[in-house]
Amino acid sequence: MGKFIVITGLDASGKDTVAAALQELDPGSYLVKTPTDPFIPARSEMDALAMQHPWTHYHFYLASIYHASSIISELLRNSSNVYCVRYLLDTVCYHRGLGLPVRLNYTKGIRRPDLTIFLAISDEGVRQRRLGSRGRSVGDEVTDNERIRQKILEAYRRYDSEYVLVDNTFKTVPQVVGEIRNIIEGLSK
Repeated sequence: MGKFIVITGLDASGKDTVAAALQELDPGSYLVKTPTDPFIPARSEMDALAMQHPWTHYHFYLASIYHASSIISELLRNSSNVYCVRYLLDTVCYHRGLGLPVRLNYTKGIRRPDLTIFLAISDEGVRQRRLGSRGRSVGDEVTDNERIRQKILEAYRRYDSEYVLVDNTFKTVPQVVGEIRNIIEGLSK
């Protein structure tokens, strides 16, 4: 059976780029980005509600994680690795940042990753430049709020036993991908 590897981090930490590069170097592997269909069409509308209706936003993303978990379980049956951008840890930490008393719990039918990589950006200026160059989304207003961003990071630190931290502040994509591939190889030993 393949490995289930989640790439997580704040917005503009490089999750999409790094996960795509990992998948490209791993023939036969899969890339899943949450939320998946059928949730994608409602994502922008739901993200616009995050600050005013955090419970509605949380349940939307939690439902999308349940759906993604079933897709990922099917893909893993093909004995290939599955790389996933954003998963349950992200959903929990972002919503703790919004003040919800939610907890990380994989015992309710959501598949636990074999490995979660947290891409850290230690310089907020670097993250802001990346946000500017990639284009801003409705959901960026959450992490643009310093108080909320710090609460999100505090939530990630609370669950630091759930992931391996990889600093992506000043490294190139190949450097980060190489570091993560070494970590993945260590899973097989």
